[in-house]
Amino acid sequence: MGKIPETLTGTCGPMRMLALCVFLCINGVALAVEEGSLEHCLAIQTKMNHYSDKRRDGGLETQMRSWKHARRKAQREFRQHRCYRFGGQLKG
Repeated sequence: MGKIPETLTGTCGPMRMLALCVFLCINGVALAVEEGSLEHCLAIQTKMNHYSDKRRDGGLETQMRSWKHARRKAQREFRQHRCYRFGGQLKG
């Protein structure tokens, strides 16, 4: 009887497994990125400015904390949708 080729047995070396893991991780990250439209990014920017203005005007500690968390959530959404691509179009 002949030896079964390695490709048919399902086993592979550690370097091949590492390469496969890296490939899947990179593609998974690339697929998870959603690009936002200019209108969506403007809405997020407006939301961030709104919470910045509220914090600047002051308020109770709990309100300030709530506004800070809301602004940070909007910032994460801004980055997640890659809104920085629009650059100067968002500023004015």
